[in-house]
Amino acid sequence: MKRILVLLLCFNAAACTQVNTGEKGARRFEVALFEGAFGLFYYRQMEKQYEALNPELNIRMWGSPRVSDKVRPRILRRDPPDVVMADLPVWLLIKGKRLQPLDKWLDQPAYGQRQGRWRDTFLPGVLDAFTYGDQVYGIPLYFGGYVVFYNRGMFREHGWEVPQTWAELENLFKSIKAAGIAPLAFQGKYPSYAQRIYFSLLQRAGGLEAIQALDDLAPGGFNSPAALEAARLLQHIALNYFQPGCMAMNHIESQSQFIFGKTAMVACGLWLRKEMEDKLPEGFELSCFDWPPLRPDIPYCWQGGGGSFLMSFVDAPDREEGVEFMRYMSARENMQQWISMNAALSPIKDAAKGLSVPLDLEAALSYMDRAAIMFTSRLSTRYPSLQQDHIEAIRKLITDKFTPQAFCDHMEERAAAMRRDPQRDAFPPSRLPEAYIQAREAAL
Repeated sequence: MKRILVLLLCFNAAACTQVNTGEKGARRFEVALFEGAFGLFYYRQMEKQYEALNPELNIRMWGSPRVSDKVRPRILRRDPPDVVMADLPVWLLIKGKRLQPLDKWLDQPAYGQRQGRWRDTFLPGVLDAFTYGDQVYGIPLYFGGYVVFYNRGMFREHGWEVPQTWAELENLFKSIKAAGIAPLAFQGKYPSYAQRIYFSLLQRAGGLEAIQALDDLAPGGFNSPAALEAARLLQHIALNYFQPGCMAMNHIESQSQFIFGKTAMVACGLWLRKEMEDKLPEGFELSCFDWPPLRPDIPYCWQGGGGSFLMSFVDAPDREEGVEFMRYMSARENMQQWISMNAALSPIKDAAKGLSVPLDLEAALSYMDRAAIMFTSRLSTRYPSLQQDHIEAIRKLITDKFTPQAFCDHMEERAAAMRRDPQRDAFPPSRLPEAYIQAREAAL
């Protein structure tokens, strides 16, 4: 019956991609994947390699851009695939005891290793997005960081340097503007890009503590001095240095302005190269830097985290083999294949060591090495409605419809209303990672 369901699922899914070839073993397990910008090539390769190592296996792997819609009914029927990569209501699934905790495996050696723990092979902070309490429920295969991309050739031509301090960044903005070039392209139709800038500025102004105050709906978190300073700086950047007319542009239009030399920089995630690879002019020198520090007593943290999370379910018929396949895919040598195939970074420590990577990823790796920890806001996964309120308030902030103080006060009111809601999900308080505490103490 299960085989019939799988076959019907793939037969009826116009966008579904079957990736099995050749003879298969008798033991089956199923892998359902989101098919996005990176495609399925890496996963096909992993399937082929893993089956060669385990000839008794028959991996039923499929991918779709609409994988979430396809697996939800099966989760409700308690017939999920053994491994899933999809956008799902993770916290509801965790609280409903439907997702499989992975700590039993994370505390064992990584695939092919005899010592150490699998969890220690991951970059600090990248497992946090799928951590509830003390348990981890998802394994990332991709690392996505947020940076400021710049045109290295343009910088060299004008004698501009990558800023190391906030004063240097301000002087850089002014020099670019004086040269008749807009400093920053901006994806105006999607203000969430500005929210990412805000989170970086908030960490610079108040440390990881300020980010966690938002995640935890802590009283005063949204109108703290750090939140006000981050709002002030974001508005200053937007009103003075965003490209005129940018609010009418989508991400592709604004990023095209950058790569065709109409602006000197654009703030974006590390997927920019992949997203714009068909438009990048030959010889374009794409590189990146991160927002400079605001306070010497706050450790440098890079806004970024795990992506392409793999999950398993307690109802999955062969979750043990599914988790073993996750371990295999995240092995360092296989993550090196991921980097080479996709020109993208991995959440595994030192996975890029010894590899030749594009200039922008080389720069990003230097920030990865410097960071005390990687961080990302959990607002969107914990409180989706508050996340949308925040993005809309950001839009008003960067278009001068909110003052920084009004922005902060508005969001504090919205957070207070959320705190009073008896139906809201409650989460364990965030804890500062030990690596961050040590870095903070060293900076004092």
